[in-house]
Amino acid sequence: MAALTPLQRTARWAAVLLPLGMAAATAFLAWARWPRYWLWIALEETPFTFLKALLLYTTAGCAVVLALTSDLAGRPRAERRGWWLVALGFLYLMADDRFAFHERIRDRVLAPLGWRLPWGAPGDYVTLVYFLIALLMLPTVMRLYRPHPLATWLLVAAVALAGAAFAADSVNPFEMPVAVERLEQTLEEAVKGLADAFFAASAWAVLADRLENLARRARAGAAGETGHPLASGGL
Repeated sequence: MAALTPLQRTARWAAVLLPLGMAAATAFLAWARWPRYWLWIALEETPFTFLKALLLYTTAGCAVVLALTSDLAGRPRAERRGWWLVALGFLYLMADDRFAFHERIRDRVLAPLGWRLPWGAPGDYVTLVYFLIALLMLPTVMRLYRPHPLATWLLVAAVALAGAAFAADSVNPFEMPVAVERLEQTLEEAVKGLADAFFAASAWAVLADRLENLARRARAGAAGETGHPLASGGL
């Protein structure tokens, strides 16, 4: 087995450290406000929201670089469009996390209409709609990730966690005791945070492969221009 390059090692470290770091940050924020552990996690506009938005922005940033370098890497135009779609999707999710778009739509537009899922509160299904849209996009995204095994496994973990969190988000919290609601909302946000960490790690794994391939091509080109023995098959 070939030795890992520094870029490939960063991808593997990110796969471990980003989820662990998010879990540690969640535990710290709960401890910092104990016994009111939910205040910095479950509510809107909290330090935890900032961390989630940062991870989503990182994912979108990786997708932007992948889109911009698709031509350099000799990738099909459809792949470039796919990465732009991924970037826009995660930028929207970041803005939604930061500015609570779906909560405002739910509370101000949908809830007064009385529309609801059988197990949910009126209007409280917007994030489930988001997830269904994401599922429709998933085949396109999987094609982008499929050549990168580590990134693919990280993406699968992220989608599974996000699905669990979005399903929990559709349950009516007003039918729960207050203590149970706070715990459920906190755990739901913690799972979303882990999903965001896996999304960021998966995007970086693809980008690390892309940068490594571009660097390898640049070294080969430089060797050819300088007449390095490797360029003619020597050594």
